[in-house]
Amino acid sequence: MAGFRRKGSGPQDMKCLPTESGRFVIAKIERHISYGKYALWSDISWGAGLKFVNDVTHIDANNRGLWQKLTVYRPIWLTTYKNEAAIKKLF
Repeated sequence: MAGFRRKGSGPQDMKCLPTESGRFVIAKIERHISYGKYALWSDISWGAGLKFVNDVTHIDANNRGLWQKLTVYRPIWLTTYKNEAAIKKLF
């Protein structure tokens, strides 16, 4: 992500600072899964489509028009956040 982020604190009190200037080369684009603290977030591919219908989050994981509920794609989201409305507030 390039650009300027809002000053202040982000998750875990990480400082939000401007992105350094320069040229950045992406070595590869692929799905990455973290098994620790960010396990939920890492399973949504970068650029995946998200939409909200009646407070329910839907994902098009491969951007092919194949929408499904996020809680069907990854049931652990519902286990963690308890209801669909709570998940929508995250986005």
